[in-house]
Amino acid sequence: MALSKLRAPRIPSQTPTVLVVAAGVWCMALLLMVAAGFCKHMGWQAAFYVLFALLFLCAFLFIALVLHGMFQAITGQIYRWRDGP
Repeated sequence: MALSKLRAPRIPSQTPTVLVVAAGVWCMALLLMVAAGFCKHMGWQAAFYVLFALLFLCAFLFIALVLHGMFQAITGQIYRWRDGP
């Protein structure tokens, strides 16, 4: 929670919410890839499979966010980062 409060003021208010969340998911997937590579290198197969499953979920979520962003662009209802509910 503290990290989101630290980063939130630096995100421009006109940035689409989908883009901000997709960037966060991409960064999380990058960290999971590094951790999975380390586990594979160390021979920890169970941890590697768990991280690989989480990486698959991140990839699925990223694809869903891209589709959601396309839907928002087509319909013209683009929600901005600081618009609120």
